[in-house]
Order: sequence, then C-alpha cells, then structure tokens
Amino acid sequence: QPTVSQSTETNRKSLLDRFHITQEIVGALPPNVRDQLLDYTQTWASAEDQLALLDLLRTTQGALLFLLDYQAEALFRLGDYRQVLTVIERRQRRSTTLGSQMMEARALLGLGHEEHARAVADDISQAFSNNAYAVSTAAEVYAALGNVDLSLELLEGFLGRRKGDLQATITLIALAQQHHQTELMQRYLNRLGVGISPNMNDAQLKTLATILEQSTQRESANAANLELQRRQLLAFEKLQNALTPYLTSVDGEAVAPDLALARHSGPESIEVSRKEERDIQLSTVRHFGFSTLRTGQLETIATVLRGESILTVMPTGAGKSLCYQLPALTLPHMTLVISPLIALMKDQVESLPITARNQATFINSTLSEEELNERMAKVAKGEYKLIYAAPERLRQREFLRALRQGGVGLFVIDEAHCVSLWGHDFRPDYLFVQEARLELGAPTTLAMTATAPPRIRDEIL
Repeated sequence: QPTVSQSTETNRKSLLDRFHITQEIVGALPPNVRDQLLDYTQTWASAEDQLALLDLLRTTQGALLFLLDYQAEALFRLGDYRQVLTVIERRQRRSTTLGSQMMEARALLGLGHEEHARAVADDISQAFSNNAYAVSTAAEVYAALGNVDLSLELLEGFLGRRKGDLQATITLIALAQQHHQTELMQRYLNRLGVGISPNMNDAQLKTLATILEQSTQRESANAANLELQRRQLLAFEKLQNALTPYLTSVDGEAVAPDLALARHSGPESIEVSRKEERDIQLSTVRHFGFSTLRTGQLETIATVLRGESILTVMPTGAGKSLCYQLPALTLPHMTLVISPLIALMKDQVESLPITARNQATFINSTLSEEELNERMAKVAKGEYKLIYAAPERLRQREFLRALRQGGVGLFVIDEAHCVSLWGHDFRPDYLFVQEARLELGAPTTLAMTATAPPRIRDEIL
C-alpha cells in the first residue's frame, strides 16, 4: 500500500504547469477559487509549489495580508525558521492573530529560542484557553522543551472541558507516542473509535496516519492512507472543475474574467433549494410582514442559515440589514453585529418590528454604567437574539466573556471594508475582529459592505 508521502510525491510535479496556470489566469481568479487553489497547494502540494503560487499572487494582486500566513507556512515546511520569523514580524506589524502567534512559537522553537517560544506558548494557552489549536500548539512547545507532564496535563484538562475534540485528542496521542507513553496513547486512540471520523480535517488525518504507521496498527494505518488518497483525488477534481472556466471555455476560447467572476462569486453562484426559499419567505412574512426579497438577500440568508460564512457586497439601501436580522430571529443562539456606526445603533434597534425589538439591544459608549451592566448580564444569559456593538468592545474581556457564556451563533461584521488597510475608512479596532471571533468559537460569519473593490475584498476574506 503506497504511503501518503509517496502518493503526494507523484502528484505534486510542477502543479502550476500541470494546470497551465499563468500570471494572467491567477490575476483573473475570484477570491473563492484563488483560496481553493491556495488551500489545495498547502495541503497536498510541495512547499516550493506553494511559494511559486504566492509569487504569482503577489505580482497580480499585491501584498495581501493573508498571503503572509501561507508564505510562513510554506517556509516552515522547508525548515527555514529564520525566514518564517521575518515573515511573521511583517505580518504582525499589521495585525497579530492567533495563527501568527502559533507559527511564531513553532519557528522560535525551531531556532532554539526556548525562552521566547515558551513565553509565546504561555500567552496563547492563557489567552485562548478554549481554542484547541492554541492549546495544542502550546502543548507541543512545552513537550519539545522537556516539560512533557505539563504538556499532557494541559491537553487532558482541555479534553475534560471539550470532550472528544479531535485536534486536542490527536495532538495528545502524537505527544504520548513521541514520549513512549503507550498506555496513554492507546487509551485516547480507543476514544477515537473505529474508522475515520468525517469531522476529521486533512491535517488531522495526516497526523493520525503517521501515528498509526509508527505503531503496530498496520490495518488502521492503511485505512487512513486510503482515506487520504481519496480526499486528495476529490480535492484535485474539485479544484480542476473550479479552475476550468478560467482556463478555456468549451470552444477553446478564453472566458471573459468578468463573466467568470460573476459565475463564481455573484448571487447566481449560490444554489438555494425550493425548501430553503420557501422557509425564508415564510420567516420574512412572519417577522417583517413582506415576502419579496431583493437580489442577494435570499442567497446570503440561505448561506448563513446553513452555517456557512460569506462576504456580501451590496449597495447602500439594498437591504443588507435583513441579511442578518432574519437569521438572528431564526437561529437558536445570539447574533452579534459589529458596527462602527454608534449613532445609528439605537435607530436600527428601534426600527425593528416590535417582537424583534424586544429581543435586540446595543452595547456602546452612550449607555450609562447601570444600563451597561444590566444589558451585559442579559447577554451572559443569552436573553437577546440580536446584539449591536462597537468594534472597540471586542478588546474588552468582560464583553467577550459574557458573549461566550450566552453563546454566539452568528458573527456579523458590518462596514467590513473597515477591516482592510487598503480601505479609505480603515479602523484599527477592526484588527481585533478575527481574534475575537476565534475566542468566541469561530461562529458562522457574515461580512457586509457596500464598498469593496477586489483588493479590499481579498483582505477582508
């Protein structure tokens, strides 16, 4: 049975050449297809292929912030830890994220900067104690520094709170194997059960396959490798289908970039079933008294209700608010709307139908201390359906704690162009949005704006 590494090796020859991807084609790709290509390259291709793709993207689309994350990952795979730190420093000068901190800790460890690596691990394990990736990275650092007991204690403590979490479980199994704690390793392997969980992502499955290959469980290792090969083939076919419109049309002529973009990123690119459409229309009538939806509203609402994140660009006055107000009244958990327009928050709440108005609130600097405390207590109890808040609130631990206690099901970023450093209306407080979102458990996210040319859309995504 071929191993994962062998299978990947045979399929990674000059990925860009294999797809005949040129600078012009890369420049025409919409964000969703571009990201699919990036993710495929990161997961299944070589680090060299990924760096070559990143060079093309920088040439055609500029110095997008998130490209630095992919670059750091590729350099880490090559073992160029010093260059990884250089890239991470550039990234963190613009915005520090949990992902960049995790990569920083791993690179510092690779360079032998033990105290610095430990300090970063301490920071992320304390600040993101409910995030499996933060805890797993910190545990790996502690184990590499010789504190295996602390490492395993951290992971077992996390799994005591989040039973069955795949990332923490697989990390614990890997560390137990590395440090010859066979009984502990087997106990947690047994907890994974028989077969491959469909919830296990590709990176987790790769780690599990390596663990099984190094153990005596050859049959399970073969099953994991077969599943990896199946996933790689499926990912390749999906990528091929996504890229085809940008390579040639049926008659061999190049597809116009604007037509291809509309086909893949406009409302028409989102399929909505008849049942979804009927349910959304009925909810709209029940809560708002009308059934006719404008272009983009139905598709956005359907996407959000499926639990999928989306960026929606609509002109002012096109009905962006309904795209989150209706899901807010339908979803079981709270909807948080981050908006810089403090002066309009009260109006937005008061303009809601009476039943919705009673389930909505706003949190900003116009409230008295007594009003703020009362509303925060209700947030912590999950008594609201819809909460408007200014972006600076995301830096306040008490606010985030209340949201975690109450449970956030939908995270809405209004005026999302404020996230982008390229935007004319950039606001530093928006740099905390992603970290806050992760701390809240990475709920479904809806980013909305009326102003987002391609470069700004890319940075928002």
